[in-house]
Amino acid sequence: MIKKWTTHIMHTNINDDEYVKDIGNFLKSKYTSNNWPVDLREIDLFKDQGHQNELFNKAEQFITKCVNEYLLEVFESYYLVCEGSELSIDVHATNHKTIGAHQHNSAIISGVFYVEIDSGELIMHDPRGTASRGYPNDPGYAKYFGRHSIMPKPGDIILFPGFLTHEVAANTSDLPRIIIPFDVSEEENN
Repeated sequence: MIKKWTTHIMHTNINDDEYVKDIGNFLKSKYTSNNWPVDLREIDLFKDQGHQNELFNKAEQFITKCVNEYLLEVFESYYLVCEGSELSIDVHATNHKTIGAHQHNSAIISGVFYVEIDSGELIMHDPRGTASRGYPNDPGYAKYFGRHSIMPKPGDIILFPGFLTHEVAANTSDLPRIIIPFDVSEEENN
């Protein structure tokens, strides 16, 4: 767990390269470079009937395990994300060249499981806004307030609070950047 600013960022890896390649191949068989979902909420990868595949079971278990570890570490509470839980995980698949600065305000936790990536770091910004006001313009202080970047590799998962402003640097590679982003939110009562 990385503690940057006042924020917890989890960064770990599934440690199964062949499995990650299999997911990438499956997703590339479902989509061409031009027909990936435009709206990330269009298809929930683990719930959509057109995407049902035992291949995703391990990814779903890994993401759920990491979310639970994050909840326990950060909130000192084990919400247990599972059937009947007050929390749900919405999972999608994308292949974007770049993603501008944004937040996931409706999410408690946001995260990304990286399937194929050759370039395009994840850049996270200090959520404290003007926290650096009044400090000298000195490199010693700048690193305390500056952005935090991670260059992920296939199989990595990164989790952070939904309020954290983040962006993705341009994919300068000819290879696709296939990612499985997800949000953890409170279930709405019907």
